[in-house]
Order: sequence, then C-alpha cells, then structure tokens
Amino acid sequence: MCARLIALAVVALLAGGCREGAPQPPEATSVELPGVLVEAEWLRTHRGSAELQLIDARTRDAYRAGHIPGAVSLPASSLDDSSGNLASVSTIEGILSQAGVRMDRLVVIYDEAVDHRPAARLLWALEVHGHRRVAVLNGGLPTWRKAAPGSLETTPSRLAPSRFVAHLRPDRIATRLQVLRASSNRESLLLDARSLPEYIGKQSSGPRAGHISGAHHHDASSNLEIDTSTGQCSMRDVHTLQSIYADLPRDRQIISYCNSGKRASVAYLALRALGFDVAVYDGGWLEWSSHPDLPIDVGDSQ
Repeated sequence: MCARLIALAVVALLAGGCREGAPQPPEATSVELPGVLVEAEWLRTHRGSAELQLIDARTRDAYRAGHIPGAVSLPASSLDDSSGNLASVSTIEGILSQAGVRMDRLVVIYDEAVDHRPAARLLWALEVHGHRRVAVLNGGLPTWRKAAPGSLETTPSRLAPSRFVAHLRPDRIATRLQVLRASSNRESLLLDARSLPEYIGKQSSGPRAGHISGAHHHDASSNLEIDTSTGQCSMRDVHTLQSIYADLPRDRQIISYCNSGKRASVAYLALRALGFDVAVYDGGWLEWSSHPDLPIDVGDSQ
C-alpha cells in the first residue's frame, strides 16, 4: 500500500506532459459550483445543464431501482482495489473514461445519505486524480426526493466515453512516510476519524489498538446531522462544523485517517467545505497498526 502511494506521489511530481501535478485550468462555464457541497434546490435548478455531470455513487442495484434523471452509475467501491484502498491510476483512468467523466464538466455526486461515505469517497478520489470542480449533494437522494417528488427513473443513463487523464495531486493523498513525519515533527496535523473507543484503544480492526502517535480525534459521525426516524443524514451546517474543528490550525495541512479511508473521506469533505488544506491517509489504521515499528499512542492523548 505504502509503495503504491509513494509511487503515485512520485509520478505526480516528476512525470511530464499531461500528468503534471498542476493541470491546465478547465474551460470557463456559465454554471459554477457553490462549494464542495450543493443543496437539492441548487441541483434542481442546474441539473439540465450540459456543463454538469451527475454521478450516483450507490451500488448498481440501488441505481437500477431508481435514480435521479440523467445520473450515471459509478459505485464508489469500483475505484478501490482488493484491499479497499484506491486502485491503480491506470485502472481509475479507465473506469472514469468509460463512465464518461470529464475534467471540463462540473461533477455532482450523490449517495443514499446513510453516512455519506460513498459520495465523500468518490469526491476525494476525483480530487486526488485532478478534478477540481466536484461536489456532493448534501443529504443525497432523500433530499432530492423531497425537492422533486416522483422524479426518479429506472432507465440507465449513459455518457459518451471520455479520455480521462489523471493530473495527480499528492497534496490530497498522504503516504505512510508522510504520516510518520507528521507524527514526529508536527509539520502536518493527524486527524483520527474513527470512533472514540477505537481511538483510545478499546476496540481495533487492526493488529494493534490505539491511534497514530500525536493524532487528534474527531469522529466522522460528528460531521453529520442524522434523522433518527429515517437513519439518513446530511452534513452539518458550516457554523457547526467550524465549532467542531475550532481546535485545528489553519496554517498546517490536516491528514485524515480511519481504518481504510472511508470515514476519513467524510472528514475530508467537511474540512474541504471549511477551506482546510487536507489529505487522506488511505492505508489508515489497518496499514499502520500492522507495522510494529511505527509509533502508536493509547488513551486520550489530545
């Protein structure tokens, strides 16, 4: 895992031509995203624009059962490898090309809004690979149903295949080496997005229990407003998120992690909405805890 991430970062920094880390700016459009989160009313206003691509990050079965008109199916898990981390660059380029994703279009992603992990994960993956105009529908499909009752369709939508060429952004993905440096010299701040029992070492999905040395803790679920009657969620408003993350410095990069990048992507989405410089350590606790020489802390060390 670490070797693949290091290779990804090296390619982004050293490769020439179309794989440079700083891609050409996209073409100007008459529609602009208000941020990394959009509301259902915004989407209802702009959904018909040729400048916007709508992506359903749920499973293909859920998509076939009913989706927002014009949305194409691209399950977030389709961009993962067998370990649950991001697949190779070439694999992801092929998948995004086949799905018709284009750099010069706005992309809005939605999911079932149970925990916003699929949509947040897909947004992060697209940003890692260079897409700079992508957002998540806040509240997902349930908010669309309220805004446009009876509008779902079951006929699959397809876009013409594109030629998606990644412009890799190593500032959006952290390697194990970068995390090790952050744990010792505090150039970046580590953020553990798992539950408190996992953070303090009472529970663990990895070989060891605890958290990466020096990491702060903010459970990914704290970013969400959950409707207890339906189990569905939306991201909390900006003022609440600012209060939640008031302890984080604005002048340092934040590296979010969980077990394998899913909850960390939700934290990434929240921090991006607040304007933080943030990356995800995709290997997460499952990778870190499997190396006995890497430093961990147990208990609440914040």
